[in-house]
Amino acid sequence: MAARTLLLAAPLLLALAPFAQAQTAAERCDQLAAHPADPQKPAGIAGVATGAIDIESAITACREAVAADPAPRLRYQLGRALFDSEDHAGAFAEISAAAESGLVIAKAQLGYLYDQGIGTNRDLQKAMTLYRAGADGNVGFAAHNLAVVLRDEKDAPIDHAASFALFQKAVSLGYDQSLVDVGFAYDTGNGVPQDYAEALVWYRKAAEKDIPEAENNIGVLYEEGNGVEQDASQALAWYRKAQAKDYPLADFNIAHMFANGIGMPADQAKAVELVLSGFDKGNADDDAFNRDFLFEDSWPSEFWVAMQAHLSLPQTGRLDAATKMAVEGLVGA
Repeated sequence: MAARTLLLAAPLLLALAPFAQAQTAAERCDQLAAHPADPQKPAGIAGVATGAIDIESAITACREAVAADPAPRLRYQLGRALFDSEDHAGAFAEISAAAESGLVIAKAQLGYLYDQGIGTNRDLQKAMTLYRAGADGNVGFAAHNLAVVLRDEKDAPIDHAASFALFQKAVSLGYDQSLVDVGFAYDTGNGVPQDYAEALVWYRKAAEKDIPEAENNIGVLYEEGNGVEQDASQALAWYRKAQAKDYPLADFNIAHMFANGIGMPADQAKAVELVLSGFDKGNADDDAFNRDFLFEDSWPSEFWVAMQAHLSLPQTGRLDAATKMAVEGLVGA
């Protein structure tokens, strides 16, 4: 009889083990869809970046969790998973509900939806109010986004000093992207006295985090000799770092060096190739910025001849109306 008891005990233990280790739906939802910057996420949960969520698994787990307990955190996380699935209406509904219940990070995320007009009509004032609530609640990306609005948004009052303070706060909260923007404030003298050497300090901090905008901006400092000794080879090396991360403005900056023979023999065919590569890499906003760079900066007539030949246009060697129209067709294409 003892032998039978021992034989029966083993399957019983095997059956109990998975039950003891099984996660609840809420725990799975936290693991799959918590935001890394959420101050209220459970201890031991690292969080998952936007765009990296296992969408199907997260939606399943979070729907089950919300059905059992519609807690604001779980609804927010369901909204995140729906956002990544491009169900923007569903994301807006869940994130709104979480924000209305007082979840700070949901307020910050809802601000982004209003800012961009995703899942709802754009409302910049609501976005700013929600970003402010998120920043006051120590959500780094909320402080960063509000800082960007106060620096760049044509439909909001520009306040460079407040913007700079918010970028600093975002950095203190671990939002690394703001390192670039603190550097940019020193670079341009917006909100602080212009100081190229200090800009370089902050850009280098960001470059240590592999942020391509910082690498590109260090290249600009070296190309122009701002805060450092002018050095075309260093400029090119830093632009190449950003280019390797598919940062489109780096392609344009390298193209500009080839077109003007800065630190290398002029090569208009290569310059055109790089400009087209930059347009291919960018989104509509990137492309519009780079178009303006192309239109406003100094490009030799030989470059325009090469570009016009590529576009099958009369080779006037200048930025004429037909060439402008053709370049506009590259924006957001």
